[in-house]
Amino acid sequence: MLQITVPKSNILLPEYSGALLEGVTYNKSNNSLLWVEIEGATLHRYFFDTAEHQVLSSNLPGDSFGTLGLTTNDDKVVLGNRTGVVAADFSTQEITPIVSYPPNSRTRSNDGKIDPHGNLIVGTMSDFPYETAAEGSVFRLNSRSLKLETWKTNTTIANGLGWSPDLTKFYWTDSGSKQVYVYDYDEKSDQISNEKVFFDVRSITSDPSSAPDGMCVSEKGNIFVAVFNQAAVLKLNSSGEVVTRFNIPAPRITCVTIGGKNGDEMFVTTAGDHGRGTKSEYEGEDLGGHLFWYKLEESESETQFIWGGDV
Repeated sequence: MLQITVPKSNILLPEYSGALLEGVTYNKSNNSLLWVEIEGATLHRYFFDTAEHQVLSSNLPGDSFGTLGLTTNDDKVVLGNRTGVVAADFSTQEITPIVSYPPNSRTRSNDGKIDPHGNLIVGTMSDFPYETAAEGSVFRLNSRSLKLETWKTNTTIANGLGWSPDLTKFYWTDSGSKQVYVYDYDEKSDQISNEKVFFDVRSITSDPSSAPDGMCVSEKGNIFVAVFNQAAVLKLNSSGEVVTRFNIPAPRITCVTIGGKNGDEMFVTTAGDHGRGTKSEYEGEDLGGHLFWYKLEESESETQFIWGGDV
């Protein structure tokens, strides 16, 4: 296994940090990076060409943002918020409801992605300040009919997901189980089957607070997994073997994507401390809450899809 240390000088925006960053997404259309700050219910966009940092905030008390998906309009994204899915528009600063989850005052949106058919797959989990329990679900929101279908129930922390480049495999994470799962994916029917364990974080650590978090699948079929409380992003091959460990100067790594104009830049979100977990396997200055980037040796662009409905 190759080990690479990302220096603390690789903070993308030194003047910015948040409590719990997630959902990092690169938009090649306008060379921008987007992410959410969950607890602050803010959506962020940074333009590399102009260094402009835009922020869109929810006006709903107690709201949170868990994930985002790109649309055909660069100014508009779909967002998982505390109670459902909304559309957010940077040009107007407006947030418009799309659909509500089945009523549950204890849960909120967490990670999600747009699927190959343009639908949104999004998971929920226990909201703050409740202790995490097996009360989450994973939903598929049809982008054209806006029908919300339940795919999984009784999940703990529905997290990173993605599809193999040939669209024959689907990956999904339940952080509470410490595992990333792989399924057979039928592109025609948009259905999954044959659940198997793809990666178990306990294969690299005995720390009970460590868990796989957000992830992305590259166009080369490699899987990049953010590992919470391990200060690391792991690059796995399609067999689930750890090829490279990227050591990040922040213990709580939440999400990762690969983008940039040449598809060779890794972007990583992290979380601040706030008493989450331990640092038993982390040494060094804690820069949690910052965004990090790293230049890869070759192109590994994330396999990415766009919302298929109206915006």
